[in-house]
Amino acid sequence: MTVKSVFYSLQEVFPQIDLRILKAVAIEHPRDVDAAVEFVLSEVLPCISETKETSYTLNNTHDAEHSLANEHGEAVNLVEQIVELCQGPQKRQK
Repeated sequence: MTVKSVFYSLQEVFPQIDLRILKAVAIEHPRDVDAAVEFVLSEVLPCISETKETSYTLNNTHDAEHSLANEHGEAVNLVEQIVELCQGPQKRQK
């Protein structure tokens, strides 16, 4: 699989999730869509359902598709921020 195919699969399965998050997950799991879906289910969805204070919306699919090949570091950083938000303040202090 490729990053694009994983991204498109995630987009079909999780249309309610911001495309930037899905892009970051696809970059982290470029060859394994099952691992990407598992990550979204275990790390992203619980965070989104718990935290309504930060709303990520991106309406322009073309921008997300066009930037798939851009900075791997930013994608990793976004994934780390999502995980940190989900863990809450008690786990961040460890």
